[in-house]
Formats: sequence, C-alpha cells, structure tokens
Amino acid sequence: MFARLLEARERSPLGRIPQRSLVRVVLYLWLIDDTVVLTPQARRAWRTHARATGQTTAARRRENVRAIVEQLAHPSASLKQRRAAQLVLEEGERTGRIDLDRLTSVLTELHSPWPAQPGMPRIERALPGPFGPVSVQHHITIWKARQQTIRRLRHEEIDEAELDRVRAIYRPMWEEYQARRPAMATIGTGEFAAYFAEPDTMEGRAIEAVDAFVGTLAGELGLIEAASHAAETPRLRLAR
Repeated sequence: MFARLLEARERSPLGRIPQRSLVRVVLYLWLIDDTVVLTPQARRAWRTHARATGQTTAARRRENVRAIVEQLAHPSASLKQRRAAQLVLEEGERTGRIDLDRLTSVLTELHSPWPAQPGMPRIERALPGPFGPVSVQHHITIWKARQQTIRRLRHEEIDEAELDRVRAIYRPMWEEYQARRPAMATIGTGEFAAYFAEPDTMEGRAIEAVDAFVGTLAGELGLIEAASHAAETPRLRLAR
C-alpha cells in the first residue's frame, strides 16, 4: 500500500496530496485485495471519505451545480427556472438535506418547462442514456440514496460484516462491467463512449471504483428503492 501511495505522490502536480485522494487509494486497495487493507481499517477510511464528501468551497459547489443545471435544462427553460434549480441544489449540497417536494418541482420545471394543461397529465421528457431514457426522477432517487449512504458511512452505522458482504457482491459485478466496457462504448453510434472511458491513472480508477461501491452499497441497503418511493409522491402531486 505504501508503494502505491508513493506512486500516487510522484504523479501528483501538487506540493502535497489531499487526504481525500489518499483515502480513496486505500479504499480502492480494500476493494480489490483482501490482504492489504483490513476491513476495520477500511471502515475508518470510509468514515474519513464520507466526512470529506461535499466539503468543497462555495465557488466549487456553484460550479458543480451549474454543470448539473446545464445537463438537465431544456433549451427553452427560463433564467428564472434555471436559477430556482441552482439555489435548491446548492442548498442540498451545502447542508446534505433534501426537500423532495421543492427539488422535484424545480427540476421537473427545468427539465420539462411546459405548463400542465387542465385535465391533462404533465408532459415530462427524459434524456437519452446508454441504457435507455433517464428521467429527472432517476437523478433525484440516486442523489438522495447516495446522500443517505454517505451519512451512514460518516457515522459508522454500517458494520464490518455488512461492508464485507456488499464487497463480495460488488467485485464480480465490477469485474463483469470492466470486461464489457469496450463493447459498451460502441452502443448506438458511439455517442455514449465517454460514459465508458477508462481512467488512465490509479487515482482515476480509485475514484471510479469507490463511487461505484457507494452505489452498490446504496442498493444493497435498500436506500435506492426507498428513495424512489419517497420521490414518487411529490412527482405525482406535481403531475396532478
């Protein structure tokens, strides 16, 4: 592990490597090997990683939120709709608390900025994705589930046995994804190739693998399903 950390240090353009980068390398080694990092150590590393998640400057949060808004916004979305979405997202990123009713409302209006017609269901569009259309509902569900997973890791509410269990599920799934990755990059006319581009550094692979494990953990803990049900109520209320 020390050798891997030294290699990361040599590749870093910074005077010192941020702690969050080193922690991700430690977690990456735990994900791929049983003998280098033990699970009690990994549990503490997950706590450190979770505590660092979201701890960015206000300027960086605004930059990240603007990117999300631009990704989701329909070209005809008004400046007011874009600004409303940005403010709600920034507040959620800053506090970790999500007002589902408000978030669903502003993102739906941003994504599908057409007023509902009396007696007609609201028209909601979805963006194309490599595995089919992706709705605002999906983004909200994943965001909420990941926030809840990070909170549990931050407070060490997930024990070592559960981490080991989910890692055993994660590994074959991740290996299968890696094997299929080149073929998946050619889906359609290759317009989704960027989704499947493989990082060319260990740090990049660590970021990707750690993020993927958080997603697997959220699913195994039932948080994605719960978030989906929780987000459905405000969406149906908005549709009416």
